[in-house]
Amino acid sequence: MRHLDKILIVLLGTLIPGAIWGQATGTINGAVMDSSGAVVAGAKVTAIEAQTNVARTVISGSDGLYVFAALRPTNYIISVQATGFQALKQTGVVLQVNDALTINLTLSVVP
Repeated sequence: MRHLDKILIVLLGTLIPGAIWGQATGTINGAVMDSSGAVVAGAKVTAIEAQTNVARTVISGSDGLYVFAALRPTNYIISVQATGFQALKQTGVVLQVNDALTINLTLSVVP
């Protein structure tokens, strides 16, 4: 086998699995707001795989936005907590391959 053929085989063996696995994910994003529609910065948003309880947590930005990139396609529970607000949990979030779901979360002020 020629040297160039060996290099080509190694490159294809390295690149193809990454391309295949790289496509098997989805994204969940959205905004955290209060009941008046004002953004809630610094909220702790967690995406929990319903079957395994594997969790990923992000913090909403100064614009209230959050993003979970490269999530496995499965069912999720999305929860959010922020100081001064009641915790919120949204169940039944189904993420498919290549989905980009927008889940906006509205928090109520603690009475």
